[in-house]
Amino acid sequence: MKTMKTLIILLALGMLVGSAYADDGDGGVTGPQGPAGPQGPAGTNGKNGTNGINGTNGTNGTNADVSSTLLGELDVRLLDGKHIALYAFDAYHFNDGTNKDVVLDGRNAMYGARLVVKLGKSYEERKLDEQQKEIDSLKALLFKRK
Repeated sequence: MKTMKTLIILLALGMLVGSAYADDGDGGVTGPQGPAGPQGPAGTNGKNGTNGINGTNGTNGTNADVSSTLLGELDVRLLDGKHIALYAFDAYHFNDGTNKDVVLDGRNAMYGARLVVKLGKSYEERKLDEQQKEIDSLKALLFKRK
């Protein structure tokens, strides 16, 4: 508590001393403006800028957005189970930039791994189930005759 009182007293004294030096508006008259100095020397001229050439489907050196991009993807199946599959993939942009060769000047867009969760049976799995039922019924007929 004593420290708080000391701090308040020091703050009040600082405000009083600071206000004694403050200009209250009716102090002295502002003196006249001094004469203007001489003009300084001119700086050196800058270099001429280079103008861009018109881009493909654009103007003033800026290219327009490429409206279509040919994208290819290679997937390698690493694991294929009943409910999940794991693939490694590489997606490739063939014509990624302007004035680019369709095949040689593309670039990899992304690569990585893809985990696929299977929620139902595929067409092949349903057909295999149908065939297995037919095989089982044929076996039953065959063994009855013996």
